[in-house]
Amino acid sequence: SFSGDLRVMATAYKDQSFGSAEAHIKVADPVVISAALPRFTSPGDTVVVPVTFTNTTANTIKAATAFSSTGAIRILTSGENQLSLAAGKEQRILCKVIAPAGTGVGSFTVKVMNGNETYSDKTEITVRPPASLQVRDGSGMIKGGTT
Repeated sequence: SFSGDLRVMATAYKDQSFGSAEAHIKVADPVVISAALPRFTSPGDTVVVPVTFTNTTANTIKAATAFSSTGAIRILTSGENQLSLAAGKEQRILCKVIAPAGTGVGSFTVKVMNGNETYSDKTEITVRPPASLQVRDGSGMIKGGTT
């Protein structure tokens, strides 16, 4: 899922003549969803995830949102909200996510339902062991002729 600006370029030639042109194209759903999850969590971590919704149209959008999770994470806050986005504006909703005991991979999905249209964003997150860096060192002596 890509949202952004693309530059399209074209070149042409005939005999000794040539030319080129370029144009910029905006690529985005009418509602762009940006969930700011960390790259990983540890068992027991609770994360407040800001989810930003951006209206890329010239009209106000009224929609319902739904959050869901699978695997190694669980959502603690209400999974459904109503959204009213003015033209060209953003709105942020906070969602609390926990990584219960255990490790593995989970996914966090956000959906926006606007009439017959549905937009979604899915992010995978790893729950890794909470072990910190471990360093072991030591020294000793071996007498000649022994193992």
